[in-house]
Amino acid sequence: MRTVYRDTKLLLVPSRWPEAWGRVVSEAQLSGIPVLASLTGGLPEAVGPGGVLIDPAADLDHWERALAQVWDDDVEYERLAELARRHARRPEFQPEAIIEQLLAVLSELAAARTDVPLRGRAAS
Repeated sequence: MRTVYRDTKLLLVPSRWPEAWGRVVSEAQLSGIPVLASLTGGLPEAVGPGGVLIDPAADLDHWERALAQVWDDDVEYERLAELARRHARRPEFQPEAIIEQLLAVLSELAAARTDVPLRGRAAS
């Protein structure tokens, strides 16, 4: 995707489905690409300050105005691009933090299951 993002100025995510997370948003923002996305599901959290959110029921004119505002205004574009980079690199989104959180959840699950016999094993 790096070759695609290298030629991308702005990412549009006009989703009408309440997705849990917009991975494409995070990938684009790592490259400093601002996002115009629907205000639905997990997209607001994924986009954060690095883009513009639009009501999914908004008409095409609303999308066109938002696109023109970001595309044509170099100062606004650079502001959103920097915010996108920062948002994508936030501490809780770094691989080490994600692994640490996953291991904590797995440890908690394992601790909760220690007294439950596994299927197919004879009780000792």
